[in-house]
Amino acid sequence: MGLALAATSCESGAGRDPVALTTEAREAQATLDALKLRAESGNVDAMLKLAQKYYDGQGVEASPTESAGWFRMAAEAGDASAQFSTGVLYEQGEGFAPDVEQAVYWYGKAAEQEHPEAMNNLGLIYLEGRSAETDDVLALRMFEGAANLGVLRSYCALGQMKAAGRGVPQDLVGAAKDFRRGADGGHAPSQFYLAAAYRLGNGVPQDEAQAMRWLEASAGQGFAQAQAQLGSMLARGTEETPQDSDRAVALLTAAANARIPSAQRNLGLLYFKGLGVEEDRQAALMWYEISARLGDEAAKERRDRLRETMAESELANVAASVDAWFDAQQDAVGSGAPR
Repeated sequence: MGLALAATSCESGAGRDPVALTTEAREAQATLDALKLRAESGNVDAMLKLAQKYYDGQGVEASPTESAGWFRMAAEAGDASAQFSTGVLYEQGEGFAPDVEQAVYWYGKAAEQEHPEAMNNLGLIYLEGRSAETDDVLALRMFEGAANLGVLRSYCALGQMKAAGRGVPQDLVGAAKDFRRGADGGHAPSQFYLAAAYRLGNGVPQDEAQAMRWLEASAGQGFAQAQAQLGSMLARGTEETPQDSDRAVALLTAAANARIPSAQRNLGLLYFKGLGVEEDRQAALMWYEISARLGDEAAKERRDRLRETMAESELANVAASVDAWFDAQQDAVGSGAPR
């Protein structure tokens, strides 16, 4: 046989002792059984450890149903973190059938114990009208409680409510202050909305330099709406932002892949004109088509005009690229780790 040996001949066999493996498995099972016994006896810490084990698949086969059952048991025992987790599982339909009213119930239980994330999530449900118990004033109260306990995105929600006059008379100054609190804490959406306040002079003196400072900060953290806006500004150029086609392409590409239709349309235009990229009408049509499918009316017009100038073979290539993009998006959603 010479040197043509099977690859298995390189295995030393170390670490493959079946007796050792059997012993390890028995010890792991004994540990799990002991943990279950403690949980069934009312030990909340054991319930939470089991819930997390089954959620993550740590030493056991992952089981959303088993995990949810242990989280709920701990929630019923009064643990605030378990009540919050149970609310999340009901809201997302993991381990339980989706049930927003059950989510509201368990978030409410956790909120009564001042669990900040539960307050924030409950506020969102009330604000978005996803529960029979929809109440802007109650949503505002939940966001205020969560913000006071350090949830930065609750400041953003408060700012949006005050700017729109929901749950409270319109208060642009108060909205800008809330956006500033979130922005100073590094919350990218708050930075984006604070930039808009400075640009428009809503609740703060109009200040383009401050607007650009906060827009750059938000885009730098990968917030897609900020990337889309900054990319659009750099593509056309303004007094404050000289044209930079290369950077515009990078920002718009990131925002386009985050499903921002305006970014997709503007990226298509850059490909059509060859700004920051080589001129590519098929790539332009691909982005117009994607943006149009996501509801952008201006993209539909550009798509229809461009389609009339292209050969059937080019249209077929574009259709395949569009389908591939949407397939990749679906795969990314499907493989995303649940929160």
